[in-house]
Amino acid sequence: MHFNPNLKIANLPGKGDGVITTVSIKENIPIFQFSGDLFNKNNMIHGYSDHLQIGPDKFMGPSGGIDDYINHSCNPNCVLHLVANRAILYTIMPIAAGTEITYDYSITSNDSKNDFNMKCNCKEHNCRKFISGYQYLDDETKNRYENLRIVPKYILK
Repeated sequence: MHFNPNLKIANLPGKGDGVITTVSIKENIPIFQFSGDLFNKNNMIHGYSDHLQIGPDKFMGPSGGIDDYINHSCNPNCVLHLVANRAILYTIMPIAAGTEITYDYSITSNDSKNDFNMKCNCKEHNCRKFISGYQYLDDETKNRYENLRIVPKYILK
């Protein structure tokens, strides 16, 4: 599942590079598995923004592949399901061909603003303007994500 021929890197006007789907995809479909070396906080090579948190103290580094180009959105169409050391991207709504594939980086992060704080460029109507740990999300967003049952257990503890 690492490679999905229906996903491609594209230049998105005003946003830079991102990933789009070339076909329509139904809701609740696994579309991609992230890859990369595993690290804990003490042995990360790059900054937090280059790593995907997959556990309370476990991170996946950049892969050099298409997963490095999947952008954040404050109104995402996908979510990560974390199983052991795997991060699998699932759709959370139907996605039309030609649409950017996105997920909310905050859902899997319990980092502080000092460790992980990125400027948001999603341009959504509900854009938060910055991305950081789950604890900084507003209650409405947290409730929506928790009702969708897409927040990892280590975040909810």
